[in-house]
Amino acid sequence: MNPLSVAIPSMFKKITTFYHDLRFTNAFFSVPLAYVGMLLALRDWPTWEQIMWISLAVLGARLFGQAVNQVADKDFDALHPHKRYRAIPSGLITVSEMSILGIVAAGIFLFSAAQLNFLALALAPIVLIYLVFYAFTKRFTWATHLFMGATTGTAVAGGWVGVTGEISWSAAYLWMAAILWVAGFDLLLATLDHEFDIKYGLHSIVGKWGIVASIRLSKLFYFLSAALFGFAGLIFDLSIFYYPFWIAASGVLVLQHYIFDPLNFDGSQRIWLWSTAMFSVLLNVAVIFGLFF
Repeated sequence: MNPLSVAIPSMFKKITTFYHDLRFTNAFFSVPLAYVGMLLALRDWPTWEQIMWISLAVLGARLFGQAVNQVADKDFDALHPHKRYRAIPSGLITVSEMSILGIVAAGIFLFSAAQLNFLALALAPIVLIYLVFYAFTKRFTWATHLFMGATTGTAVAGGWVGVTGEISWSAAYLWMAAILWVAGFDLLLATLDHEFDIKYGLHSIVGKWGIVASIRLSKLFYFLSAALFGFAGLIFDLSIFYYPFWIAASGVLVLQHYIFDPLNFDGSQRIWLWSTAMFSVLLNVAVIFGLFF
């Protein structure tokens, strides 16, 4: 048998496994979030180079974080009835292979940051360290959802820094709005793992205060985030065309809570994915219309 006839299908199978296991589709809410920061900082159309390097930086950081999470959580995933199919617990990908992918992703992130400006490169190692730290927060603090918010919310501040080379209060404001949004949807998603987290001693707001209180807190986080993004229209002097899309994005958050079911793991994960992506995309469209129309 030709070795290539075995090696090539095996390689494509691993690539497919990486694609599904590391949830590349989640980039649909991380990348548009970075574009929000980029556009508000520039108040003009970015160059194709800026778009490319910011996109690659966000994707690199996200893949690195996902790879770290997969390695850190492999033993818990093997026990979880809905996660034991993941690449490492199921044996489709080894820890070494996932680690190599993480290193490559970190390299893409660092190289992309270097193409933007000095400050972006200087902050990049701190982001990587924080991503590793976040992967273990569920072991010791119920505030893991806020750490998640600070991790993913970095995308909007990163978009700002990537094109300005500066840290400003405006970037911090956007970061706070993003933190509350991400913490809100992470808290909602965590309700699916309520019993598992309690059984195996993992920390979360859901485990500490229960599903009902967590859903209420998620709604509060969403309300505060939507309000901050709403006031962003005034702070950044956006046109009236910003607000219809902001209202639509806020409506997605309401709809997400309305149709989310903590007892339906697979269905609720799909709802979580498309609704978070839709919010991020609509917010990005809102900024474009607010700036250029």
